[in-house]
Amino acid sequence: MTSVAEAGPEPVITSLGRRVRPAMMVGILVVLIFFGGFGYWATVAPIYGAAIATGTVSPENSRRTIQHLEGGVIKEILVRDGDIVSVGQTLVLLDDTRARASVEQQGLLIDSLQAELERLTHESEYLVERDLRRELVFSEELQQRAATERTLAEILRLQRFHYQSRQAALRASDELLKQTIHGYEVEIEGLRLELESVNGQLALLEEEGDVLQSLRDRGLEVRRTTADNLLNRSQIEQVRVERESRISSLVESISQARLQAEDVWAGELEASTSEILSVARDLLDARTTYATYVDTLERTVIKSPIHGTLISLSVNTEGAVVGAGETIVEIVPSDEALTLEARIDRNDIDVIAPGQTAAVVLLAYPRRNLPKIYGTLTSISADSLVDSSTGESYYLAKIEIEDAQIARLGEDVALVPGMSVEVMIQMAPRTFLDYLFEPLLRYSNRAFRE
Repeated sequence: MTSVAEAGPEPVITSLGRRVRPAMMVGILVVLIFFGGFGYWATVAPIYGAAIATGTVSPENSRRTIQHLEGGVIKEILVRDGDIVSVGQTLVLLDDTRARASVEQQGLLIDSLQAELERLTHESEYLVERDLRRELVFSEELQQRAATERTLAEILRLQRFHYQSRQAALRASDELLKQTIHGYEVEIEGLRLELESVNGQLALLEEEGDVLQSLRDRGLEVRRTTADNLLNRSQIEQVRVERESRISSLVESISQARLQAEDVWAGELEASTSEILSVARDLLDARTTYATYVDTLERTVIKSPIHGTLISLSVNTEGAVVGAGETIVEIVPSDEALTLEARIDRNDIDVIAPGQTAAVVLLAYPRRNLPKIYGTLTSISADSLVDSSTGESYYLAKIEIEDAQIARLGEDVALVPGMSVEVMIQMAPRTFLDYLFEPLLRYSNRAFRE
């Protein structure tokens, strides 16, 4: 009985073990499948993250700031905030009294220099040709304008008077030198006639001397007469020398007078040429200054450079003074593509790069009624920027949205410059293990540093 009782439980345990073993195997298999699948998923399956930033809708080239270089006094304001303006439309008129006066004064200076240059050119021509009868003829343009412009007509009259006066002075100087030379020539002619007479007397005295010498050779007493002959010959010879010397002196004077005449012509030509160069330089400078004054005058009419909407009109009183470089108005372009400008946190700068996809949510509209649209990150600022009002540092990113994405919003939704948006920039995919071990690796790198 005892042996039978002791052997009784073993078949029961064996039977129970046989029934439990399949369940354990199934459980172990389930655990292995679960953890194996989880491990595989954690190792292989990508998990996408996003850098979230806020931003605004902005024109591609931002808003235009209209300023004035010199400033001035407001004459008339033709627009107001919110007006839609076109390219070239007049916005504000500045008082142009001083600018217009400068243009007119500089224009008169140019006319005066142009007339003077034409006069000097004609003077140089008659000096080269030695033609003092040449008349001054101004260009057709100046003559036509002088017919209707009294000031220009007076300028031409004064230049013509100057031309004639200078021509008359040169003519008088030239005539005086010619008369002087002619006087010398007349005197030389008289001296030459006297010299011929003196030479004739000398010839007679020489013949007389020969006769006296012949008589003396014959033994006749002619000593006193011979002495008189020699004395007369000496006196006449002295007169001849004086006349010849005077003629030589007069010839030299004629040469000097002619050289003086040449010097007068050459000096006048040199002076005229020098004046031409000087006036030409002054005329070039005057035209350059005139262009500057014209530019200043034209800029008293402030026009819109683009098509857009006016905002921040800073002038509202006629007669008010606008400072140099002061902003007058800003224009938001309406014919340029719109982009998104997002402020990226400095801690996210290492995970974003141009070319990444960004999901955009328009905060002005309810999200449940609005589809999510996507854009492409096109650029990131090279350095961090600082918000002057909050002191916050950020990187400025620009995101472009294609027209097809904008069309998904529907006709009732429009992108408006200045609209707030939320941007989620998709980062590179990582696995669960990457997220799990990243802190460990980061701290281990620090822990193993010396």
